[in-house]
Amino acid sequence: MAGSVGGDEGFEAWLSRRQRERADASAVTVVTPRPRRRQTVPATDAGRDRRREAAEWAGETMRHERVVFLDTETTGFGPRAEIIDIGIVASDGTVLLDTLVRPESPIPASTSKVHGLFDHDVATAPAWTDVYPEVYQLLVGARVVVYNAPFDSGMVTSNCQRHRLVIPTAHWHCAMRQYSAFAGPVTAQPGRSASRWYKLDHAAAAFDVPPGGHRALADAEVCRRVVVGMAATL
Repeated sequence: MAGSVGGDEGFEAWLSRRQRERADASAVTVVTPRPRRRQTVPATDAGRDRRREAAEWAGETMRHERVVFLDTETTGFGPRAEIIDIGIVASDGTVLLDTLVRPESPIPASTSKVHGLFDHDVATAPAWTDVYPEVYQLLVGARVVVYNAPFDSGMVTSNCQRHRLVIPTAHWHCAMRQYSAFAGPVTAQPGRSASRWYKLDHAAAAFDVPPGGHRALADAEVCRRVVVGMAATL
């Protein structure tokens, strides 16, 4: 038996030998090569890869034959919210669509504080059904780039569904997610948890672009210029 005391070995000598063996075994198990190899990989390597991939996406986007940049302002969030402002620009900054939209329901005061649009601003604006034909022609089959694409694509979908209109089949791309990969982890503010995404104003400031001020056309143009800025780093 490996742990037994040898016939010619005294107890103190055996105990001293066993303590040395345990110490040697502990040293071997604590210092293992595999964790050290993992620790030698710099954390910035992955960040550099994400930054390069985001810049490559931006470059490809600006070269795409049918790309538009879109933004909307709405009455709020969720399936019952309505679009009240929509702006679409081409890759060269040409304005393709800039219009207010008259909703079926009043604009809540809480959202008016964000974008500065009130019921009287949209009282004489065209309805979504009037704006829809042009929106459809601009979006169908195009690469549509939005800062927070899941929100705006959902708004276009829900507004079409409300009026039983065909939803334009487009290829939606989220500039917010691409820029957040490009810029790296968001630093948490004291006492607040870190967000996964950067706001549009932060992305704009990174390329010395003035903020859009929560109006659809201006924010669509800011989004375009952020993508241009990312592409320029290649």
